[in-house]
Amino acid sequence: MGALPIEENAVSRAKKIELESGAFVRLCTAEGLLVMKAFAYSPQDWCDIRGILLRQATLRVDCEYVLRELGPLCEVKEAPEIMEQLGSPRSEVAATEP
Repeated sequence: MGALPIEENAVSRAKKIELESGAFVRLCTAEGLLVMKAFAYSPQDWCDIRGILLRQATLRVDCEYVLRELGPLCEVKEAPEIMEQLGSPRSEVAATEP
């Protein structure tokens, strides 16, 4: 397969979840999904990012991983505003946590 490094990382970090007895599925981690959603950069993706952060609680998300993976992608895309915009939902959600 001709996967990009971002996709290879997402697959290697995927979690095996048992849906029901003997039925397993591999799911992308919240961090992998955040990287892909931020890089896609559509209005719906930013709504999804906020939802992911709310659901996962920003304290449980490895933000350093997200920033480390997303940074080079934003450089190639010549879109530093993605990194700046990612800080907004992180701050907003963190402010609502106890």
